[in-house]
Amino acid sequence: MSIDFKDNPPKGLIWFHRDLRVNDHAGMNLVLESGGRWIALALSPRNPLSPAGCFERECLDDLEASLKLLEIPLLRLESTEVESFIRNVFHANPDLALLTSRRFNSRDQKLLDSCTSVLPKKQITLYDHGTLYLESDLPFSLDGLPATFSPFQRKIRAAKTQIVPPISGFSLPEISTNGIAPVELQDRSFRFRGGERNAILRLRDYFWESRAVMHYHETRNGLLARDDSSKLSPYLAQGCISARQVHAEILRLQDQIGPSKGAEALLYELEWRDYFKFLALRSGDRLFSAQGLRNEERESSPDQKQFERWCAGETGNDFIDANMRELKVSGWMSNRGRQNVASFLARIMKLPWLWGASWFEENLSDFDVETNQGNWMYLAGVGTDPRDRIFNPDLQAENYDGDGAYRKRWSS
Repeated sequence: MSIDFKDNPPKGLIWFHRDLRVNDHAGMNLVLESGGRWIALALSPRNPLSPAGCFERECLDDLEASLKLLEIPLLRLESTEVESFIRNVFHANPDLALLTSRRFNSRDQKLLDSCTSVLPKKQITLYDHGTLYLESDLPFSLDGLPATFSPFQRKIRAAKTQIVPPISGFSLPEISTNGIAPVELQDRSFRFRGGERNAILRLRDYFWESRAVMHYHETRNGLLARDDSSKLSPYLAQGCISARQVHAEILRLQDQIGPSKGAEALLYELEWRDYFKFLALRSGDRLFSAQGLRNEERESSPDQKQFERWCAGETGNDFIDANMRELKVSGWMSNRGRQNVASFLARIMKLPWLWGASWFEENLSDFDVETNQGNWMYLAGVGTDPRDRIFNPDLQAENYDGDGAYRKRWSS
C-alpha cells in the first residue's frame, strides 16, 4: 500500500495493539471526533502460517474492512519496522499525533518507548481500555496490589469499584452468518474465525442463542464440546471484543433472568484477567525472569530433547500428549489442559518454565502476555501464590476425561 505522507500529510497515526476492533474503542472515538486524515497501523502476525497466525490475520482483515468504511487505511508492519516507520513519518510531518493503547507489560512498553522516542510527549495520547477496572479507580495503589487474587477481588468488591461501561462508537454493518459459526468443531479441532464481527456473533451465540453461559460454572473444565467454555478468549486476546463488552452482556442477562452462577463465574475469570494485567504493571521485567516474582529460581534441567518431546506431545503421558497435540494442530487448549501441561513441564519434567511460556506464545490463538506469564509463574511455583501445587495428570485424566474420549480424539 502506498501512502503519501509528504504532500498529503495525515493528522496522525492510530496504532492498534491487541485492540483490533472499532466498537468500545477509545482511540477510534478520538479519531472520529477529531476529523482529518488518519492512518492506522498494526503489527503483522509473527507466525502467519500457524493456526494462531491465521486467526490473527483474519482479525486484521476484519479490522481493515471496518476501517475502509471510514476511509482509514491500515498498514501492517513487522515489529522490526515500526520504529523506522514512525521516525520517517514524523520527520515528514513534525506535528504528527499518535494514538495508541496503554501497555501493561515491560516488553511491550519498551517497544512502544523505542518507537515513539522521536515524538514529543504532548503529541502522544494513550488510552486505557484494556481492563474492566481503571487503575485510578482501584481502592489501593499498584504498590499495594494484593499478593494473590482472592484479596484483590474482595477489596474491589468491598469498595464497590465500578466497572467501566463500554463506550459508543462506530456501528458495524448488519452481521450475517451465512450459515458459518464463528467457532465450530472441524474434524477433531476447534476452528476459530477471527475478527470483531465473529467476536460479536460468538458473544451473541453464547449468551442468547445457546444460553450456555448460564452453565459456565459447571462446564468450564470440559475438554470436548464447543460450549464447555465461552471460547471468547481468542477474541479478547486480540481485542476484537473488550472485557467491558462481555460484562455488559452479563448485566443484560441479569436484567432479564436474574442472577446466574455461570455468568458470575465468567465475571470471576475476567477479574482474574484484570489482576494479571495490574500484576504485570507492578512487576516489570520480573514477569519474564526465571526467578519470577518470588526471587527464587526453581531447579530445572535445560534438556532440549525433553522439551521437544513435550512440544510434540510425545512425553508418554496420554493426557499431557493429547493436550499438546491439540495445541499444535488448532492453536487451542482448554484451561484444564493448560494447567496440567504447564505443571508437567515445570514440576515433573523440571524444564525451564520460560520455555513453556514461549511455546504457548508461539502457538496459542488466545495468547495474552500478562495472563500467560502470570499463570506460568504460578504453576512453576515462582508467582505470588505461596501454595506449591503440582498437578497429577493421571488423576486429572480420571477426573476430567474418565471415559478417555478426549485422549482418544488426540491419540495420534
